[in-house]
Amino acid sequence: LVIHAQFPAAWPSFSMTYKHGSSKYLISIARIDSEYQVTLDGIVLTDDRIVLRDDGQCHTVDIIQS
Repeated sequence: LVIHAQFPAAWPSFSMTYKHGSSKYLISIARIDSEYQVTLDGIVLTDDRIVLRDDGQCHTVDIIQS
């Protein structure tokens, strides 16, 4: 999964829940004056590809974009 969100400039952030099989992904996207970064379950990813697993767990994805 790759997310490149476009949302109104007036919104500082937004979040959503994505279901993949029996797994749930809690995805938060924030516009911060910082370098683009994607974390999955607290681990910084080396690129923007989020590998989805159907493991029945709840995962957290945080995306920072400027």
